Amino acid sequence: MLTHLSIENYVIIDKAEIDFRSGFTVITGETGAGKSILLGALSLILGGRADLRMMHNPERKCVIEGLFNVSSMSMMRAFFEQNELDYESEVCVRRELSPQGKSRAFINDTPVTLDVLKAFGEQMVDIHSQHDTLLLKENNFQLQIIDGFAQTSELLSEYKHIYAQHSSVKKHLDRLKEEAAEKQKNRDYNQFLFDELQSLALVDGEQQKLEEELAVLQHAEEIKRVLCTVLAMLEREETNVLSALDSATAELHNIERYNAQIEELSNRIRSVGIELKDVAGDLSSLEDDIEYDPARIEDITARLDDIYRLQKKHNVDSVAELLQIMQQLSDQLVASDSAQTEIENAEKELALLSEQLQHCAARLSEKRLSVTAAIEEQLISVLAQLGMADSQFKIEHTPTQPSPTGADSFRFLFTANQGTALRELAKAASGGELSRVMLAIKSLIRKADVLPTIIFDEIDTGISGDIAGKAAAIMQQMSRTMQVIAITHLPQPAAKADNHLYVYKTNVNNQTLTNIKPLSTDERIGEIAQMISNGTPTPAALQAAKDLLNHN
Repeated sequence: MLTHLSIENYVIIDKAEIDFRSGFTVITGETGAGKSILLGALSLILGGRADLRMMHNPERKCVIEGLFNVSSMSMMRAFFEQNELDYESEVCVRRELSPQGKSRAFINDTPVTLDVLKAFGEQMVDIHSQHDTLLLKENNFQLQIIDGFAQTSELLSEYKHIYAQHSSVKKHLDRLKEEAAEKQKNRDYNQFLFDELQSLALVDGEQQKLEEELAVLQHAEEIKRVLCTVLAMLEREETNVLSALDSATAELHNIERYNAQIEELSNRIRSVGIELKDVAGDLSSLEDDIEYDPARIEDITARLDDIYRLQKKHNVDSVAELLQIMQQLSDQLVASDSAQTEIENAEKELALLSEQLQHCAARLSEKRLSVTAAIEEQLISVLAQLGMADSQFKIEHTPTQPSPTGADSFRFLFTANQGTALRELAKAASGGELSRVMLAIKSLIRKADVLPTIIFDEIDTGISGDIAGKAAAIMQQMSRTMQVIAITHLPQPAAKADNHLYVYKTNVNNQTLTNIKPLSTDERIGEIAQMISNGTPTPAALQAAKDLLNHN
């Protein structure tokens, strides 16, 4: 339960220290005094969003601190262990907002994320605002009420996990099918391109060899003529070069014994002669090999034309690039062929998850439907206590396709009068009736809930008189098993409470500030009398206030 709340530099609160006790506590005060500001501050330490505009003095740090007694909540030990926090029976939760816009959160002086802070708050306090009463008109909120009553949290978590997997696989399957359809559009053309390239049986480097061979064949006659001329100059004419070199070598040999340099020169000429004889041999072989071959020219030209055509088609310059394109086309064809296998695997996985989802949804529906009759019966009973003895309440169920919350649609049907047809709660109930329905629902859910604290922010709006007293009695009854805190403007709840806090405004240095204090018995009489009189208490109002307090 919440035992203490400290607020510093928040909205029009400069500094406030508030002690909370077990049982039923009411908070009253004049309109605009800042009662709801307390809830805003409390929501910050429960993981709510921070707004720097809420700082009273933007140059000072805003600090909200709350103390919670969790000694009776054995399951909180697991929460602390899971989040690596030191467990203590009294938990200090702090939220700090700096003038620079930074927000920090602490549990027992250990820094925590807002997610951890929110998770802690969800196990400690249920804050019911006037906005929640409006939510009662929404089907999703009605479903949450049924889930709270049926305690489906674990089963719903399991269902949501399967649903998330199912959605993920379905998206993956849809994407695979889209990609496969797109690939299929291009598959025939890609196959044609691949077959065209493959049919040529291209070999890397062949283009250069073919081009060189074609150049030789196309100029065979000219090449043979030149080769014959050179060979004749080297060895076939009467004054050929080789014969001249042999003669020169012989002449020098006769005199080389007289001079070492002559011997060296003679050897060099002999080496040149040997090299030229080798050259002549190679030229002769080359001349013999070169023959004009029109058929070969035609074959090479056709082959090169095919290569050039494909290079132009694919905008490349080499056979190596054509081979690379062929490999890419092959990969695309393989991917296209394997896509169907991948689709089939995804369909099998989706079918399995669909079966699991349907099974889990059926269990969830069964658990929800198992409590609807009890909710109807108990809610009508509580509404009778709240002065609505003629009311009728029915929960209508419609099976649906699986959604993030299950395969159910529920509608709350209501009428406050006999002889009137049941209609949707949003259309059938007035504001005051909605408040009573919500109070009744909260009182029922809390019997099955483990939250130690519930806070009502003017849930009694729209009701008065005897009905307000009955609503107060419901809250008083709830406070026997949990801590109930109610912000109210009615005297009946104020009189039923075990503890009474009063919010008021003061003017300090031309600044309006909010303060809060516990009221003594005499002060409670005066405050309740003022609420009865709607202004300055009359003697009758003071007596009525005493009577209200004495009847608790």
